[in-house]
Amino acid sequence: KCDKCKSEQSKKNNKYWIWKKYSVKEGGLQKEYANTIALPPRTQSLCLVVCLDEKEGKTQELKNIRTNSELLKERIIAAFHEGKNLKTYHEKKKGDDGKKLCKDLKYSFADYGDLIKGTSIWDNDFTKDLELNLQKIFGKLFRKYIKKNNTAEQHTSYSSLDELRESWWNTNKKYIWTAMKHGAEMNGTTCSCSGDSSNDIPTIDLIPQYLRFLQEWVEHFCEQRQAKVNAVIKNCKSCKECGGTCNGECKTECKTKCKGECEKYKEFIEKCEGQAAEGTSGSSWSKRWYQIYMRYSKYIEDAKRNRKAGTKNCGTSSGANSGVTTTENKCVQS
Repeated sequence: KCDKCKSEQSKKNNKYWIWKKYSVKEGGLQKEYANTIALPPRTQSLCLVVCLDEKEGKTQELKNIRTNSELLKERIIAAFHEGKNLKTYHEKKKGDDGKKLCKDLKYSFADYGDLIKGTSIWDNDFTKDLELNLQKIFGKLFRKYIKKNNTAEQHTSYSSLDELRESWWNTNKKYIWTAMKHGAEMNGTTCSCSGDSSNDIPTIDLIPQYLRFLQEWVEHFCEQRQAKVNAVIKNCKSCKECGGTCNGECKTECKTKCKGECEKYKEFIEKCEGQAAEGTSGSSWSKRWYQIYMRYSKYIEDAKRNRKAGTKNCGTSSGANSGVTTTENKCVQS
């Protein structure tokens, strides 16, 4: 099982969105991202490394990996367990039609990509250990493919270890995605989020991790907000519909319920001591939105500068535009 290894946290039942950079073992975000976005509970429970007993399974700790096949096998098994864990989690939630499971699978899939490429903004003791191990493994297995200089005699394909790691991910991510969807018992007909089949390899890993965390947080906010809005509509609509026929205690009760739900909605948006499980960790939603806006604006400006300068790599621009969907945009603007 995934919880047999100290290098993963899937045994934890994390419910909190982390906005800070902590010095404790569980950690949080890299310092430059602290208080500009939240680390999702899902990511905190990501199965990082699987360490099964050799008699039960055939995987091992990352530091003992000696071949590319062993590295890929370890990543595939970890991905399978992540898919299995996500399925178990969503089965316990009422009203989950499978679309949320599909979304979480893709988010975790993309997080694996950042960990393998060394571009993750998630920062704790476990992720640091994983990064150090991956640096050693990729260096040991593929050092001969890295250019030492730019001389024409060398025919190696990669200018840096980072470039090689990205290439490894792009080459092998189809196997990791297949393992995840099998762990979650998904197939081409049951995974229908965004209208695509689970047989299609997700492209969400092309979006920067910060923007994916932003998208996930916006979805979380809008789901809670919609529940508050529905309560207001339900209780206030009945008052409007009864018109002049509603009087006495009935009318008073109707107005009281309507006003009460409106106050709850206002408190939800403006209260200063929001809960970590809600997603604000001691701040109001409006304050968190401002902090996000300041960071998100930087991504937009960087993308504009890259385009103006004629940079071929416009991934930030497309990623920024992909960060929040039309549905969530409407939710935020309203």
